[in-house]
Amino acid sequence: MAKVIDQFWTNITVAVIGLFVGINNLLRWIKDQSDTRGLVLGVICTLLAVIWLVYVLYTRKSKSDTAD
Repeated sequence: MAKVIDQFWTNITVAVIGLFVGINNLLRWIKDQSDTRGLVLGVICTLLAVIWLVYVLYTRKSKSDTAD
């Protein structure tokens, strides 16, 4: 049980860090009007982090529903 909880918090941490990286790249792109690389990296990181976060939360909810 402790391993499952550790994996859950690790997955949440990865998603949050991905969101920070993506949003940081997007804000830097807006502020500096830099090349499109910052925009592309920001969008990709943000989208992947959101997808990962939704997946982790959905699987957590579905596992807790089946455990009842």
